[in-house]
Order: sequence, then C-alpha cells, then structure tokens
Amino acid sequence: MSWIYLWPLVFLGAMVVLILVVLLMGANLLLGLAVLSLYGLSPKEALFDSVVERLRNESVEENLQATFPMVECPPDLPPTCIFVWNPHGLISVSSALFNSLRVCRHPNYKPNHVVSLPFYHYIPLVGDIGRYVGAIPSDYGSIKKTVGKGESVSVMLGGVREMNLADPRKMVLYIKKRTGIFKIAAETGTPLVPVITYGENELFPRSDNWVVNQVNTWLHSTFGLSVPVPSWTSLLHWFEVSYRPLKPIPTYVGHPVIEKDPELLKEKYIAAIQTLFDKTSPPDYSLEII
Repeated sequence: MSWIYLWPLVFLGAMVVLILVVLLMGANLLLGLAVLSLYGLSPKEALFDSVVERLRNESVEENLQATFPMVECPPDLPPTCIFVWNPHGLISVSSALFNSLRVCRHPNYKPNHVVSLPFYHYIPLVGDIGRYVGAIPSDYGSIKKTVGKGESVSVMLGGVREMNLADPRKMVLYIKKRTGIFKIAAETGTPLVPVITYGENELFPRSDNWVVNQVNTWLHSTFGLSVPVPSWTSLLHWFEVSYRPLKPIPTYVGHPVIEKDPELLKEKYIAAIQTLFDKTSPPDYSLEII
C-alpha cells in the first residue's frame, strides 16, 4: 500500500489534535475569566485564608501529625538548603504536609518551598493555589532564583520517572542521570539535604490498572508527564485518616552535603542517602539507586 493513501488519516489526526487544543485553550480562558470575576468579589489572599480557615479540622490535623511524624532532623541545618525528599511516590504527601500545608511540624525543620511542574502554574486558580502554599515551578531558573534569595527548597529528585517506579517496600531512586539540581547546589553553594520517608508507598500506592499504566507510559514518553492516579487502597486510607491515625509514616532528615563540583556533589549525595537508608530503614526495605 502506497504511503500517499495515509495522508487523509494524517490530516484527520492533525485536525483532531487541533480541535482538542482549541477546546483546552477555550476552557482555560473561561476558567481564567471566572477566576478573575471571583477575585473581583474578594481579594485573592483573603479568599484563600477564609477557605482554609473553614476547611481546617483540628481532629484531622492531629491524625495527620500522628501518621506523618518527623523522627530525626539535625538541629544545626544551614538557613538555606535544598531538601531532597525520597522516594517520590504518588504525590510525596509527607513533603506537602511539612511544607505547603504546614500541618506537620518539627522544631528543627523550617517549612520551605516545594516544587511542581511549571505547567500547573499556568492553569487559572490551580497556579494561584500553588503560589498561595509556597510552591514554585520545578525549572532550573526558578529553583536557582529561590535559593539565591536565601530561601530553602524541597524537591523530589526522581520526578515523574521515579513516581512510575514506586513500589511499596523497594525504594528505586532515580538519581544518577540527574544533573540540574546538583549544578544549582554547586553554583550557589547551597547544601543538599537527603530526606527519606518510609511507608508512604505502602499506604498510598499508585493505581496498578493496566490502562492507567499504559496512558502514563505514553504521557511520559511523549510529554514527560504522568497523572498521579491513586489506587482504591489510597482513597480508603485517606478516608480512614479523617477519623483515626494510620500506621506511622516516619520521615528522617540527613546531614547537609556541600561540594563545589557538581559530579563530586552527586557522588557525595548518593553516599549520604545510602548512609541515611542504612541507618534508618526497616528490615524489610531495600534500596536501588539508578
């Protein structure tokens, strides 16, 4: 069959993609106009403060604090650090609770900026909520600018690839091919601080549905994205934590690692995360750094 007969299909596919793009842009525009109208009725910060105050529940917060304890954190951390939370998991709940939501606390740990995909910051309301809780885009420039101002940042180094490798008791950390965060830390003289959380992938696993996995594989290979779809078990545990604490999901913060050479810094960081794991891991856990 000659390739010339496939051109109508190519044209049809291009038209479908174009229509989808137009629909998404239209929906984004309408949402943006609706959000602007909402902000016209009430100032943005005051509106968010009011919503948060109404949604807060002391009993639920106590359950979350009991479920997500920070067991160890050095008392002498530098004022500006890049905290690297491991593993990524579904959405790195622990990092969100200690930083963005500030529900969980530790006397030696100061809440800081989490990072998220730049894409989310361009969505009306979603981007505003992210900025309200202190999130910054995960691109090189935004992170470097933030630490350059003397503000700490929390990153999930493995990103989407590590999320797709999430396993209940086997930590697969995607580090060796990462370069950007080590370059930022070396150039700015900012220490990297390893952080490990145990149990999050057990209680809040991602969906193992075949269709979801195939879609995420395609999204990652095509756009570098993945959709964090929770499993039924995750949803049940989120409901359960609303009325009682779950099995503790402990977090351990290691010691700062600093080095002027990015490659040497990466080697030192890998050694530091291995040391922290050897010191704190439950007996049935394993670690693989790729």
